[in-house]
Amino acid sequence: MALPNDHQLRTYREEARNLMPRYRHMLADLVAHRSLPDDPDGLMACAQSLRDIMGSAGIDATIFPSGEAPIVLGRYRPAPADQDRPGLLVYGHYDVQPAGDAASWSHPPFELTEKSGRLYGRGTADDKGQILCHIAALELLRARGQEPSADLVFLFEGGGEVGSPGLAEFAASHRELLSAAVAFSADGPRRGLVPNLYLGTRGLLSLELEITTARGDRHAGDYAGMWANPALEMARLIDNLVGDQGECLVPGFHRNVRDPLASERALMERLPPPRDLDTGLTPADAYRRLLFHPVCNVSSIATGDPEPGGRSAVPATARARIELRLVPDQDPVRVLGLVNEFLKAKAPGVDVRVLASVPPSRTDPDLPEVRRMTDILRITFDSNPSIYPMMTGIAPDHVFTRILGIPSLWVPYADRDRASHAPDENLRVSSAISGIVTSAAVFTGLLHQIPPMGKDDQ
Repeated sequence: MALPNDHQLRTYREEARNLMPRYRHMLADLVAHRSLPDDPDGLMACAQSLRDIMGSAGIDATIFPSGEAPIVLGRYRPAPADQDRPGLLVYGHYDVQPAGDAASWSHPPFELTEKSGRLYGRGTADDKGQILCHIAALELLRARGQEPSADLVFLFEGGGEVGSPGLAEFAASHRELLSAAVAFSADGPRRGLVPNLYLGTRGLLSLELEITTARGDRHAGDYAGMWANPALEMARLIDNLVGDQGECLVPGFHRNVRDPLASERALMERLPPPRDLDTGLTPADAYRRLLFHPVCNVSSIATGDPEPGGRSAVPATARARIELRLVPDQDPVRVLGLVNEFLKAKAPGVDVRVLASVPPSRTDPDLPEVRRMTDILRITFDSNPSIYPMMTGIAPDHVFTRILGIPSLWVPYADRDRASHAPDENLRVSSAISGIVTSAAVFTGLLHQIPPMGKDDQ
């Protein structure tokens, strides 16, 4: 099917509204599961419910073990099943952030509550509610007797909140099961009132540094100035590592940083100003600095006794967490080698532990799939989308672009005020309806008349 016309879109919206009781039921089922990254039982229970929901929508779904975060993999082959079609890989994650203090919520965090046009509960926006927009979209199409124009492959993981451990290895060892022409994901918040399309992510190298100079804290009166102070050593080390503007001072760190393409610069020229950032720069220059300049962030420093009236002592240990936000075409493995060598030279006793390592990833804005998705969003939202060369956060985009070698398109359905990592996380009912309509249009229109990938193309 080609892109939907006005009449078809009106029909989609009406049928999506009619699906909302079913959607709420599915979402209530998933929200009830405490699918926290450190709770294997909660993850498995949620994976099983998700598999069952997918099965009821006609998706052949299987749970694959992947460490402590099972992967739910599903496939839907439109009729006739023996016809060759391109594949569309649909990604999402069913794990959630901890709820924190339940008293800070207006409603129970693991019970779906609807109020004033919003659906409240942990995971409603990030990312259970957005996953279900895809499943409901397929149900909408099947109820109409309409088939997607692509074979649908659903890849839902339980480690999205903690760096997607095991997902890259799973993709590398299951390439045939994940064979597709394009990856499509609905995750994260929409900026502003128009639809958003993201074409990549920055990378991340997160490190914990530790300097220990004694087995325990020592009396300051006896040892201050006579014994190595790890707090001072850590302060000097960070001063050598990070510049005044957050730039990493490690020699060779910037060697593989590439300038944005002309098409990426053109996209940034058309974007609205970054929210809550008064940089004095033009919006395009602000985005160039935000998305294409790597930075080193010190996220925490811990040493001694920081409490009021704390002990007067020379601390035994100092720890710091460092986040290196990487950009194309930096390699976190190479960067780690450079940083580790630099740190050891400045402070031979420092212990360096890797907390997360995610490569940067990008999709070329000039690809036909990007233009097609832009047309779909323009039609379904009746407004021109904001297209971002990369998102500021971290996502497993490299799994699709680098390991599977396919373009990757991210279209968030949740609103900016969704409070996804905070109390009262929510998804607007209207946003869920728009998400269902958009996914239905993507399933039928994104890969329409695009030939399937042959073995030589993969």
